[in-house]
Amino acid sequence: MYRAAVIGHYGGERIFLDGQTVKTKTITKALEDVYGTNNILRVDTYKSKKFFVKFIFQAQSILRKSQNIMVLPAQNGVRFIAPVLNFWNKFYKRRIHYCVIGGWLPSFLEKKKHLLKCINNFDGIYVETSTMKRALEKLGLLNIIVMPNCKDLRILKEDELVFSYNEPHKVCTFSRVNKQKGIEDDI
Repeated sequence: MYRAAVIGHYGGERIFLDGQTVKTKTITKALEDVYGTNNILRVDTYKSKKFFVKFIFQAQSILRKSQNIMVLPAQNGVRFIAPVLNFWNKFYKRRIHYCVIGGWLPSFLEKKKHLLKCINNFDGIYVETSTMKRALEKLGLLNIIVMPNCKDLRILKEDELVFSYNEPHKVCTFSRVNKQKGIEDDI
């Protein structure tokens, strides 16, 4: 039996650098570092249209073979994955953990209230900020844990740092460069 199954976007054979893929791979690597690669089942949601059809039947096998389930779906995925996992988990009684990517879930669930019960059945809902935790609690969700966003970065040694107090100052950001991420504010 696997210690955990991680259901998320790994990208198949392609390289993706979006938040969902990076977080899925980062969490999987952390679990593999603790429990060993052979104890973690990876379930790739890449090419989701094909995945969703297959997942209806695959979910039963995943729950049967794994003690814990970690899901990292985006908007389309949560609409589908949460109900399917809830259905099969009535038979298997596994611990399901939902690791939320980004800050979209509260506003999404305000429009999709039928998903609240499914998500509330999960053993843990891991969000990136306290603000998001409070917003989800207002919707009636329980078992919410704040787990700040993370990324596997190599820490530079002091002699590798290139540092200058002269203007213009150098800026370093760890997010994609777009307006929604606040890059204009930094500039």
